Amino acid sequence: MTHRYRSKIDAWLVIVFLAPSVLLLALMPVSTAGSAILIVALTDLLILALGAWLVLTTGYTIGSDELIVRCGPLTERVPLRSITGVSASRSLLSSPALSIDRLAISYGQDRRVLVSPRDKQGFLSELGKAGVPVALVVSDLTH
Repeated sequence: MTHRYRSKIDAWLVIVFLAPSVLLLALMPVSTAGSAILIVALTDLLILALGAWLVLTTGYTIGSDELIVRCGPLTERVPLRSITGVSASRSLLSSPALSIDRLAISYGQDRRVLVSPRDKQGFLSELGKAGVPVALVVSDLTH
């Protein structure tokens, strides 16, 4: 049985994605002429589509033996038996997480993936049920 957890999404991230597109569309009639408008509009739609793709696909699936982390075209598979620790993080490093309210999952030899499940407690509980030793799961992540 698998459980899927959507990424938490910070409002500031939505603004960062939308502001350039809205600004580009607002300035387009003033700053471009003729066929250039079509090129600018298509570029803007491509940027918006990429942002939507990331928002709609970023999530984490806990299966019987692995954690699958998806974000747009990227997929990372983490064997549950290789997880060595889970801790709170507010790192701004690039990661498959749409919020800075993150969990750092350490696994393998010096590997780490940052995730931001919307239901953090449920995610942690499910990791424990799936075989990640409960002692490794940080329990004071209530915010």
